[in-house]
Amino acid sequence: MAGLFDKDLRILLQRKQAILLFLAIAVVLGFSTGGTFVVGYTAICFLMLSVGTISYDEFDNGYSFLMTLPITRRTYILEKYLLSGVCGIVAWIVSVVICICESFFQKAAFVTEDFLVEAAAILPVVFLIMCMMIPVQIKYGAEKSRVVLVAVMGIAVVGGIGIKKAVELLNLPLDAVLEKMYTITDVQILVGLVVLTIAAMLLSFAISVRIMYHKEF
Repeated sequence: MAGLFDKDLRILLQRKQAILLFLAIAVVLGFSTGGTFVVGYTAICFLMLSVGTISYDEFDNGYSFLMTLPITRRTYILEKYLLSGVCGIVAWIVSVVICICESFFQKAAFVTEDFLVEAAAILPVVFLIMCMMIPVQIKYGAEKSRVVLVAVMGIAVVGGIGIKKAVELLNLPLDAVLEKMYTITDVQILVGLVVLTIAAMLLSFAISVRIMYHKEF
C-alpha cells in the first residue's frame, strides 16, 4: 500500500498549482467571510483532488498495470479511502489554522466556541461526500461520474422540495418536530453526524470493493 500512497502523492504534487490556488482562495475567503465556509470549501476542494487520482489510474490501461503489482483490489480501494480521508483532514486543519490566524491579525473574535463546533461538524459532512464520490468515480469513470453526481444532487433537491410540499398539503405538525429539534445540543448533533459518517463509510467501502471486483480491464 505504501507504493500506492507514493504514486498518488506524486500525482497530487504534479497539481501543485491547483493546490496553491485553492490555498490562496481559502486565505482570501477567510479575510472576506470570517466563517466556516472557508473550512468546508478547502476540505472539499482537496477531497476532489484526491478522488481525482482514480481517473489517472484509469488512463491508458492503468488498472491493468496496477493489478500486476502485489496488491489486491480491496487494498487499492482501501488506499483511496485513506488517501481521501487524510487529504480531507489535512485541508480541514489547514483551513481552521488559516481562520485562527486571520482572526488574530484582524483582531476579530469570529473564532469562537460556536465556530469550532461548526467547523468540527463540517468534517463528517466532507467524509459523507467522499463516501458518495469514490464509488461513483470507480463505477462510472471521471466523465460520467460528474453527470451522476449532479443527478444525485438534483434528485436530493427535488426530494427535499417534495417533502416540504407534502408536509404542507398533509398539514403535518412540523412546528412540533422543529421545537424538539431545537432542544438537541450541538454536541449531540456532532455525535450523530460521526455515527452516521462511520456507518456510511463502511457501507461505501463495501460497495466500492464490490464494484472493483466486478470491474473488467
